[in-house]
Amino acid sequence: MVTVITKTIGPSGDYADFATAENNLATIANDNFGSTDLVASDGAIVFEAVAGSYGGVTFSSGLTSDATRNVTYKPAAGSEHGGDKAAGVIVTSTSYALDFQDDYTQVRGIVASSTNFYATVMRGNGVLLSGCIIDGTGASSHGVLATASGTALAPMRIENCVCQSLAQSALYTSAPSDTYVEIVNTTSIVGAGSGLPSFRIVQSGGVATVALTNCLSINLGTGGAISPGAGTISGSNNFGGSTNPFPVAIQGSPYPVTATTLLDPGPGDWAIYDATNGALIDDPDNDVLAGGVGPDANPDVPTTDIVGNTRSGATTDPGAFEISTLAPPAPELITIMRQIYQQDASFSIGASSAGVEKITHQLGPASADYFTINSSTSATISVPRTAHAMRIACVLAAKACDVTLELDASNSVYLGTIGGIASIQADLDYFWSFGQVVSNGTYPRIVITDDGFSGDQFVYLWWHLA
Repeated sequence: MVTVITKTIGPSGDYADFATAENNLATIANDNFGSTDLVASDGAIVFEAVAGSYGGVTFSSGLTSDATRNVTYKPAAGSEHGGDKAAGVIVTSTSYALDFQDDYTQVRGIVASSTNFYATVMRGNGVLLSGCIIDGTGASSHGVLATASGTALAPMRIENCVCQSLAQSALYTSAPSDTYVEIVNTTSIVGAGSGLPSFRIVQSGGVATVALTNCLSINLGTGGAISPGAGTISGSNNFGGSTNPFPVAIQGSPYPVTATTLLDPGPGDWAIYDATNGALIDDPDNDVLAGGVGPDANPDVPTTDIVGNTRSGATTDPGAFEISTLAPPAPELITIMRQIYQQDASFSIGASSAGVEKITHQLGPASADYFTINSSTSATISVPRTAHAMRIACVLAAKACDVTLELDASNSVYLGTIGGIASIQADLDYFWSFGQVVSNGTYPRIVITDDGFSGDQFVYLWWHLA
């Protein structure tokens, strides 16, 4: 069993900053394992950093590591960024904020920011960047540079990351020698001033072998998704625009899509996202939801997203953010109740949608997906056809709403009333048999009807699927 030594970074921690911690790695290894060879010692070292701003760091300790016996940097509990590049553990520099030079070093859940160069440089076999926000929005900054390292068995890996650049590429693979990179469930955001692709691949003496899975290109400039004709490209289920598109073999469906922040963009194929962080928004017009391949179909897909929400099943959302799951109020039902947002691609607002004002996605440790029902007369919300149990809760509802489950045109069940006081109400639970469900494109559905309520009603839905 691997022995893990944990140290802290912060004003009151074992080390004041990342650079000091990295410079003491040999001492930590020798003091605890009697060697700088973590593989032979069967040991690993983890640094947990408290929220705050830190200077840049070069990972170059020279320890002998492998995929499980290595050095990891991550936030301490309660210091996560929650999808906000101005929160959590922020490592910033005028040049490289994170500079990987050791094999197998892992950085998880950290914000890396550069004002004038690459925010992150990766050059080491098996190095990992996971759940990070890479902010290369300085005047001439790229997001991530992956170069001259990795192997077919130990590629450099980027997963669950949001990589941003104002005027350059979000992810730049440079191959002066053979270079191997694996990029999974990562969102690239490129500013309007850039004429470069989101994923820029340059071969200059070596071969760039790049695998892209479930990635989302939001390129507001003219460069498109990926460099045309460069590198050895594999993967699947990637989404971007028509300019310099992802190769046909690795595209998602539909393709191409247009990135937008509009919630009602009209006809077309859309990737609707939150401008503050690139998170996909759960909107009926968002055509990329559930367009990615899930961990059940591809075990290389991470089972959590950038903020810790669960991914499961054969499909998932592309990009770094999975539409979040919210634990039901009653702990005993957590194992059987699931929210529709993650679990079923057929989710939609039904024909009588006047009562639905918006769908809002909140990020962070207290994340929640909910409907905001306004004071219109009613709202009709489709139910996944594989569901056979339901729970509804209403929060901050000053007045009441009546809830009916319509299983088919002639079979409806009045479930009761939710709302009434400004607190979480007793939940409405209902179970039905599969034989009652009619899969004709309209039913089953939930109808929420005005019962004299006014103002915003926050309605949470959970489903138990087959």
